[in-house]
Amino acid sequence: MNKQLTSAAQACARMIPHVYTTKTVKKHLTRTPVRYHARPLYSGPSISVTITLTDVVIDPPLDGVCCNRLVGFNRNALTGWRRYLGHEGCDAVRLDGRVLKVDGSRECKIDFFRVCLLQGDTPRVEKVILPEYPQGDPALISRYLEVGRSNATDALARASDLSVFFTASTSKPYTDVSADMDAVLWVSEVTRKGPSFVVPLKNARRSSQETANAVCASAPMKMNDAGNLTLSTPKASTLPPDPRRLLALEEIIPWLDREVAYVAHPLFEGQDVTIVVDEAGFRIEEKLVSAEELVRLSKICNESQDRLREFFDRVIKTVGGDTVRLDGRIVAEQRGMPWCLDIHRTVVLDKGNPIIECPYDETIFPLDEQPRLRLLTWLSQDTADAMKSTFQDLTFSIVHMIARGQRPVKISGTLWLPVNTDQYRPSFFVPVKPSPMSTTMVEAFLASLFSKQIDHLYHLEGVEITPWQ
Repeated sequence: MNKQLTSAAQACARMIPHVYTTKTVKKHLTRTPVRYHARPLYSGPSISVTITLTDVVIDPPLDGVCCNRLVGFNRNALTGWRRYLGHEGCDAVRLDGRVLKVDGSRECKIDFFRVCLLQGDTPRVEKVILPEYPQGDPALISRYLEVGRSNATDALARASDLSVFFTASTSKPYTDVSADMDAVLWVSEVTRKGPSFVVPLKNARRSSQETANAVCASAPMKMNDAGNLTLSTPKASTLPPDPRRLLALEEIIPWLDREVAYVAHPLFEGQDVTIVVDEAGFRIEEKLVSAEELVRLSKICNESQDRLREFFDRVIKTVGGDTVRLDGRIVAEQRGMPWCLDIHRTVVLDKGNPIIECPYDETIFPLDEQPRLRLLTWLSQDTADAMKSTFQDLTFSIVHMIARGQRPVKISGTLWLPVNTDQYRPSFFVPVKPSPMSTTMVEAFLASLFSKQIDHLYHLEGVEITPWQ
């Protein structure tokens, strides 16, 4: 749905994004009817939690909508939604909810009623989230209507009648919460064939204009690993003594001032290569390679110099700096060739100091056209230590998987590169180590990985991971 259409939400209860009223939804329906499921909405300030590769952003901030009331977040449950990134090409997951007061307490509860998988600002998939309904009838939510362009008038009138019926037949949404129902949201099973619409209820209670103004004036805040909200103000970190050196996980912990997304790259055994690109062109670090290798590398770069230049201009224009460094390795017998240039890391520098380090995800050199195994995790100072064994199991499993290929190439480990670009953070390296994992254990581990069943470690596809794409 495009941005101008979402303006219809202004007429809806609590200004829910990406929804329409029964009057405006008709022209966006398709000829094929789709099932719409109902979800009662309860009176309270709206709130959204948007989860991306690099952030968990709460908007508006809880300070504005909770009015000094206490609210708890299950951080693992929120970040666990990241397993759906890449599904349908989405790059963000947004949970829409309302803040409900808990009776006789300083606490409040967030009633998340819908999850949206977003591609840019466009919802690709929308699903209803069910409440507890301790004193209500959960069967109400399972009821549905078939709504399409051909029967829109009758079906939408029926939706309005059912919405009024829900007011009388449904009571408390949660234990110790007695918020009034003020609207019913109808969400289709196929988002692109039928957008969400809401039926506001005439007897709904509205929050005061003063509270609404305070919420709108507040700036979004971000949640740290303890579940607390903080302003998104990056902290300065000391640069490593040698940015070209591969650091261990323990060494990068001081840079984890917040939760940071990392993407893995299998690091194949081979000679290190560094290509530096600036206004003057490109140059190859000669001290790293032999004379024969330098000749071939120079030929490869000359053939790719237009793409290198375009890449440099795009990077510098987007993130600043004056130099781009590409780190990689010469990989022997990769995909049947004598050796190939496998770039794994992009570093942007300003006057010799690295300002951004991130995965290499370009199509400049011949090997870049090959599909990449994209594995992601999210680390903080609190979770880094607990992830060590998972990283070792993953590295061993990747070695096992590659060794079973037709032309196996040895890897020395996995390099984890940061995705966040709000400030400099270094990558870290997990070397291959002996493991007690059997073939059966490896296969089970990989099956869990590719089915997105391992917490904090996911195999994702279709998500951009560099800021200049």
